[in-house]
Amino acid sequence: MNKQLDEEQVRKLQEKLKSMSPEEVQELIKKQCLFCNIIDGNISSNKIFEDDKCLAVLDINPATKGHTLLFPKTHFQFSNQVPEELVGHLFVVANKISEKLFEILKVDGTSIYLGNGQIAGQNVPHVMIHIIPRFEKDNVSIGWKGIKIADSEMIKLREELSAACKNIIRKKEITEKPKVIKKVKYDERMIP
Repeated sequence: MNKQLDEEQVRKLQEKLKSMSPEEVQELIKKQCLFCNIIDGNISSNKIFEDDKCLAVLDINPATKGHTLLFPKTHFQFSNQVPEELVGHLFVVANKISEKLFEILKVDGTSIYLGNGQIAGQNVPHVMIHIIPRFEKDNVSIGWKGIKIADSEMIKLREELSAACKNIIRKKEITEKPKVIKKVKYDERMIP
Protein backbone atom coordinates (compact mmCIF):
# COMPACT_ATOMS: atom_id res chain seq x y z
CA MET A 1 0.00 0.00 0.00
CA ASN A 2 1.55 3.29 -1.10
CA LYS A 3 0.18 6.11 1.06
CA GLN A 4 0.41 9.64 -0.25
CA LEU A 5 0.98 12.49 2.19
CA ASP A 6 -1.45 15.38 2.13
CA GLU A 7 -0.20 18.98 1.90
CA GLU A 8 -0.26 19.51 5.68
CA GLN A 9 1.75 16.34 6.31
CA VAL A 10 4.30 17.36 3.67
CA ARG A 11 4.63 20.83 5.25
CA LYS A 12 5.14 19.33 8.73
CA LEU A 13 7.70 16.88 7.40
CA GLN A 14 9.62 19.66 5.65
CA GLU A 15 9.64 21.74 8.86
CA LYS A 16 10.88 18.74 10.86
CA LEU A 17 13.65 18.07 8.32
CA LYS A 18 14.77 21.71 8.43
CA SER A 19 15.21 21.50 12.21
CA MET A 20 17.31 18.32 12.04
CA SER A 21 21.09 18.24 11.84
CA PRO A 22 22.69 16.62 8.75
CA GLU A 23 23.61 13.63 10.93
CA GLU A 24 20.00 13.24 12.11
CA VAL A 25 18.76 13.42 8.50
CA GLN A 26 21.28 10.73 7.47
CA GLU A 27 20.16 8.52 10.35
CA LEU A 28 16.51 8.95 9.34
CA ILE A 29 17.34 8.05 5.74
CA LYS A 30 19.32 5.02 6.92
CA LYS A 31 16.39 3.80 9.03
CA GLN A 32 14.13 3.92 5.95
CA CYS A 33 16.61 2.31 3.53
CA LEU A 34 16.03 -1.34 2.60
CA PHE A 35 19.75 -2.03 2.06
CA CYS A 36 20.83 -0.29 5.26
CA ASN A 37 18.33 -2.51 7.09
CA ILE A 38 19.82 -5.59 5.41
CA ILE A 39 23.32 -4.43 6.44
CA ASP A 40 22.14 -3.90 10.04
CA GLY A 41 20.56 -7.38 10.08
CA ASN A 42 17.00 -6.06 10.47
CA ILE A 43 15.97 -7.73 7.20
CA SER A 44 17.12 -11.22 6.28
CA SER A 45 18.97 -11.81 3.02
CA ASN A 46 20.79 -14.46 1.05
CA LYS A 47 24.26 -13.10 1.68
CA ILE A 48 27.04 -14.40 -0.57
CA PHE A 49 29.86 -11.97 0.29
CA GLU A 50 30.67 -9.44 2.97
CA ASP A 51 33.69 -7.44 4.02
CA ASP A 52 34.12 -4.25 6.04
CA LYS A 53 33.11 -2.06 3.05
CA CYS A 54 30.35 -3.88 1.17
CA LEU A 55 27.78 -6.64 1.12
CA ALA A 56 26.56 -8.86 -1.73
CA VAL A 57 23.22 -10.68 -1.61
CA LEU A 58 21.17 -12.69 -4.05
CA ASP A 59 18.33 -10.61 -5.51
CA ILE A 60 14.91 -11.83 -4.28
CA ASN A 61 13.41 -10.85 -7.67
CA PRO A 62 16.23 -11.96 -9.96
CA ALA A 63 16.52 -11.36 -13.68
CA THR A 64 18.23 -14.76 -13.85
CA LYS A 65 19.45 -17.42 -11.42
CA GLY A 66 22.40 -15.99 -9.44
CA HIS A 67 21.46 -12.29 -9.95
CA THR A 68 23.49 -10.58 -7.23
CA LEU A 69 23.19 -7.13 -5.65
CA LEU A 70 26.41 -5.58 -4.36
CA PHE A 71 26.22 -2.42 -2.27
CA PRO A 72 28.39 -0.35 0.07
CA LYS A 73 27.78 -0.58 3.81
CA THR A 74 27.74 3.20 4.00
CA HIS A 75 24.57 4.81 2.68
CA PHE A 76 25.02 6.71 -0.59
CA GLN A 77 22.11 7.41 -2.92
CA PHE A 78 24.13 8.08 -6.08
CA SER A 79 27.44 6.71 -7.33
CA ASN A 80 29.00 10.19 -7.58
CA GLN A 81 28.72 10.43 -3.76
CA VAL A 82 30.84 7.30 -3.24
CA PRO A 83 34.55 7.94 -2.52
CA GLU A 84 36.82 6.85 -5.39
CA GLU A 85 38.59 4.21 -3.31
CA LEU A 86 35.27 2.58 -2.45
CA VAL A 87 34.09 2.71 -6.08
CA GLY A 88 37.26 0.86 -7.04
CA HIS A 89 36.75 -1.70 -4.29
CA LEU A 90 33.11 -2.28 -5.30
CA PHE A 91 34.03 -2.96 -8.91
CA VAL A 92 36.89 -5.27 -7.94
CA VAL A 93 34.41 -7.26 -5.83
CA ALA A 94 31.82 -7.14 -8.66
CA ASN A 95 34.41 -8.59 -11.06
CA LYS A 96 35.35 -11.34 -8.60
CA ILE A 97 31.68 -12.27 -8.09
CA SER A 98 31.23 -12.26 -11.88
CA GLU A 99 34.19 -14.65 -12.15
CA LYS A 100 32.57 -17.00 -9.60
CA LEU A 101 29.29 -16.92 -11.54
CA PHE A 102 31.19 -18.05 -14.64
CA GLU A 103 32.75 -20.89 -12.63
CA ILE A 104 29.74 -22.11 -10.66
CA LEU A 105 26.79 -21.48 -12.98
CA LYS A 106 28.71 -21.89 -16.25
CA VAL A 107 27.14 -18.68 -17.53
CA ASP A 108 27.62 -17.37 -21.05
CA GLY A 109 28.29 -13.85 -19.77
CA THR A 110 27.43 -11.33 -17.06
CA SER A 111 25.92 -7.86 -17.13
CA ILE A 112 27.32 -5.54 -14.48
CA TYR A 113 24.92 -2.66 -14.10
CA LEU A 114 24.55 0.40 -11.88
CA GLY A 115 21.60 2.79 -12.19
CA ASN A 116 21.62 6.33 -10.80
CA GLY A 117 18.09 7.52 -10.10
CA GLN A 118 14.70 5.92 -10.47
CA ILE A 119 14.46 6.70 -14.19
CA ALA A 120 17.67 4.67 -14.65
CA GLY A 121 16.25 1.63 -12.87
CA GLN A 122 17.36 2.43 -9.30
CA ASN A 123 14.44 1.10 -7.26
CA VAL A 124 16.01 1.73 -3.83
CA PRO A 125 17.85 5.00 -3.06
CA HIS A 126 21.10 3.20 -2.11
CA VAL A 127 23.97 2.67 -4.54
CA MET A 128 23.98 -0.91 -5.77
CA ILE A 129 25.63 -2.85 -8.52
CA HIS A 130 23.66 -5.59 -10.25
CA ILE A 131 25.72 -8.58 -11.32
CA ILE A 132 23.41 -10.50 -13.64
CA PRO A 133 24.40 -13.93 -14.96
CA ARG A 134 23.58 -14.14 -18.66
CA PHE A 135 22.53 -17.22 -20.53
CA GLU A 136 21.66 -17.83 -24.17
CA LYS A 137 17.97 -16.91 -24.66
CA ASP A 138 17.54 -15.68 -21.05
CA ASN A 139 15.02 -13.01 -22.12
CA VAL A 140 16.85 -10.34 -20.12
CA SER A 141 16.89 -7.05 -21.97
CA ILE A 142 19.37 -4.34 -21.07
CA GLY A 143 19.49 -2.16 -24.11
CA TRP A 144 18.06 0.63 -26.15
CA LYS A 145 17.25 1.52 -29.68
CA GLY A 146 19.88 3.99 -30.84
CA ILE A 147 18.83 7.50 -31.81
CA LYS A 148 20.31 9.76 -34.46
CA ILE A 149 21.86 13.03 -33.32
CA ALA A 150 22.71 15.73 -35.86
CA ASP A 151 26.44 16.15 -36.52
CA SER A 152 26.35 19.79 -35.37
CA GLU A 153 24.67 18.82 -32.09
CA MET A 154 27.16 15.98 -31.60
CA ILE A 155 30.10 18.35 -32.13
CA LYS A 156 28.65 20.89 -29.67
CA LEU A 157 27.99 18.17 -27.09
CA ARG A 158 31.48 16.73 -27.54
CA GLU A 159 33.05 20.17 -27.03
CA GLU A 160 31.00 20.92 -23.90
CA LEU A 161 31.59 17.53 -22.33
CA SER A 162 35.28 17.30 -23.20
CA ALA A 163 35.86 20.77 -21.67
CA ALA A 164 33.89 19.80 -18.56
CA CYS A 165 35.68 16.45 -18.23
CA LYS A 166 39.28 17.69 -18.46
CA ASN A 167 41.40 16.40 -15.59
CA ILE A 168 38.61 14.48 -13.85
CA ILE A 169 40.55 11.22 -13.90
CA ARG A 170 43.97 10.75 -12.38
CA LYS A 171 46.19 8.73 -14.70
CA LYS A 172 47.34 5.43 -13.25
CA GLU A 173 49.53 2.96 -15.03
CA ILE A 174 47.89 -0.44 -15.41
CA THR A 175 50.47 -3.15 -14.86
CA GLU A 176 48.29 -6.24 -14.59
CA LYS A 177 46.93 -7.99 -17.67
CA PRO A 178 43.21 -8.80 -17.59
CA LYS A 179 42.36 -12.44 -16.92
CA VAL A 180 40.35 -14.26 -19.59
CA ILE A 181 37.49 -16.05 -17.91
CA LYS A 182 35.86 -17.84 -20.81
CA LYS A 183 36.13 -17.52 -24.53
CA VAL A 184 32.82 -16.31 -25.89
CA LYS A 185 31.74 -16.47 -29.49
CA TYR A 186 30.18 -13.22 -30.57
CA ASP A 187 27.26 -12.76 -32.87
CA GLU A 188 28.63 -11.05 -35.99
CA ARG A 189 25.60 -8.73 -36.02
CA MET A 190 26.81 -7.17 -32.75
CA ILE A 191 30.07 -5.97 -34.25
CA PRO A 192 29.72 -2.53 -35.91
